[in-house]
Amino acid sequence: MSADMTSPTKNAASAPKSLTGRLRLIGPGIVLALASVGASDMITTMNSGAEYGLALIWVFTVGIILKFVLSEAVARLQMSGDRSLVSHLTRFGGRTFPILFLIAELLVGLFFGAGVVAVTTTILQAIFPVLPFWPTAIVVLLSAAVLVGIGRYGIVEKAMMGFGIIMFFGILALAISVFQGQDAQQVAAATIVPTFPNTSIITVMSLIGGVGGATGILAYSFWIREKAWRTPDWKPVVRLDLFISYGLVFVFAVAMSAVGAFILYGQGFTISDNGCAVRHRR
Repeated sequence: MSADMTSPTKNAASAPKSLTGRLRLIGPGIVLALASVGASDMITTMNSGAEYGLALIWVFTVGIILKFVLSEAVARLQMSGDRSLVSHLTRFGGRTFPILFLIAELLVGLFFGAGVVAVTTTILQAIFPVLPFWPTAIVVLLSAAVLVGIGRYGIVEKAMMGFGIIMFFGILALAISVFQGQDAQQVAAATIVPTFPNTSIITVMSLIGGVGGATGILAYSFWIREKAWRTPDWKPVVRLDLFISYGLVFVFAVAMSAVGAFILYGQGFTISDNGCAVRHRR
């Protein structure tokens, strides 16, 4: 190999040392936060609040901590060499394992993506009732395909950060607004003590595994690669980015749990699905 040939890692910019410099580069974590929360997380956390008040906040807190540790480990693996995450997987299971892994990921992505398109179309129909379902769904799908086809991560990051500001501040404002009543404050005082529901281990496991997402953790390694965070000196930036990411997920989970608790706790109601928001439990 000639002496003038250098790897992308050697040409990459060095990581900033100051906190201000690191904060200016935050971005992949915001995308991860928005990719990790959705309609299912909203229903799960609101249901936990409706059934147990604020007593299960500790459960998804544990889940978020575990996902932070896992995300940081995946990012460190990505930065241990100028290779993609999939190429690193060949060290653990040979060349067959990444193929099986990608097949499983594609299947999950297929069903998850179909659900996202359906939910997005339903939301657009709620805002604009004149829109037909299938043509709108096709437009949503084609828009996503064009965005992916352009292949510019910077555009996705800027768009997601804009949507993230609207989403998280909106949810936070909703939680604060429902906390104003005296009944809500009484519910908070009565259910703030952590508890473990012996009759609902499924609820506990769903909160630990569901809140914070899973597939986004794998995508995060590719996002930091797009940002050229490829060497170990970028670890502090990645940790700060992930800390902010899961901090936002935590705020979302607590806020939605509080909304479920302050509105539905003790009234015999629970969230059933996206089409029928509330049903009475007999």
